[in-house]
Amino acid sequence: MKILVIGSGAREHAIVRKLALDAKNAQPAHALELYAAPGNPGIEQYATCVNIEATDIVRLLDFAEEEQIELAVVGPEAPLAEGIVDRFLERNLRVFGPTRNAAKLEASKAFTRELAQQAGIPSPYFEIFTDLTLARDYVRGLAGPIVVKADGLAAGKGVAIAQTSEEAEQVLHALMEEHTFAGAGDTVVIEQFLVGREVSAMAFVDESGYVLMPLIEDHKQLYAGDQGPNTGGMGTYSPVPFVSEEALSRIRTDVFDRILTQCRHAGIPFRGVLFAGLMMVDERPYLIEFNVRFGDPETQVALELLETDLLTIFEAVIDNRIAEVDVRFAKDAALCVVLTAEGYPESPRKGDLITGVAPTKDQEFVYTLHAGTSRANDSTALVTHGGRVLNVVGRGDSLAVARQRVYERIQQISFAGKHYREDIGTRA
Repeated sequence: MKILVIGSGAREHAIVRKLALDAKNAQPAHALELYAAPGNPGIEQYATCVNIEATDIVRLLDFAEEEQIELAVVGPEAPLAEGIVDRFLERNLRVFGPTRNAAKLEASKAFTRELAQQAGIPSPYFEIFTDLTLARDYVRGLAGPIVVKADGLAAGKGVAIAQTSEEAEQVLHALMEEHTFAGAGDTVVIEQFLVGREVSAMAFVDESGYVLMPLIEDHKQLYAGDQGPNTGGMGTYSPVPFVSEEALSRIRTDVFDRILTQCRHAGIPFRGVLFAGLMMVDERPYLIEFNVRFGDPETQVALELLETDLLTIFEAVIDNRIAEVDVRFAKDAALCVVLTAEGYPESPRKGDLITGVAPTKDQEFVYTLHAGTSRANDSTALVTHGGRVLNVVGRGDSLAVARQRVYERIQQISFAGKHYREDIGTRA
């Protein structure tokens, strides 16, 4: 079977790796012909990388038809927001991911806030603005902290937590006047700041129902102790011990049941992965955001724990029968730590030589996924080529064992300016 995974990060590396290992370990083993567009040097171990960017929908369509791709899996949010799934479906190509209409749950924070409000999902108080003057006047009447969000996609960096109204005004100026994230900041959402612990909840979803994956805690800030600027994510772990069974039940009933019911009422069928970023406040989940694809770096942990064949899940979702599949996850602990480049997240440096990433004897329990890497001048040498450079993923029968494996492995990896958080999973 020919499968195309679209994207170039550690998330896509994790997807390709899981597909390849599932095929290898099946009884009997079966062959998959895997492709990745554009992929990365780590993915080359399992798949043929094709030099087509994830947002080049026309070329991706042509490639899929020419190579007779039987299933496409879309990783990043940008092509989903641009309607790549709709375009594939128009050509009768099987594709895993939500349509453009459903992708608005991530592509527009204002749309999502209003839809969630209609659904009765617990959420922070919010206001939406398209006028800079009105937005400034509003924040001047607030005490910090104040959450300011760009409405559109901003690679996970369009959210600022301003400590004062003056700082909030500066953020609004950058978003709405300086257009820091281009048109993504033309509309802004200003929200109540919630105090609690954030948790990521992902589910495989189709019109037959949904299957919730293990809850995961992400670490957004750049530095230990949750200090510094927001990033796309510095590390994740699961299981999450601070969420009780009662709170988990509320996540199902108050968030996933309500939003999927509301989507059906609005004529927006959803097929793919729905990601809810939640703040747990006194055992109650409050919606921070929805994403419409596998989270990054949440996926790295979720797929390490997934015992069910991933291809089986993809095909079930496409055919609207996920409710019929027995999806199982291991009871082990898994942890992922992100290694970033010098200057991340503002201006990451590229071209630094990377060493120490070759597979090791214990790669069944700890391994490295590529995120922002490339080959130096068409050679075999590996260099940094993005902000989040590598992910190290570990697994164990306890979180302590998984952490030890990951941090020992990190010490073997070297590149100039290497940065990582040393406290991933310690708040558990």
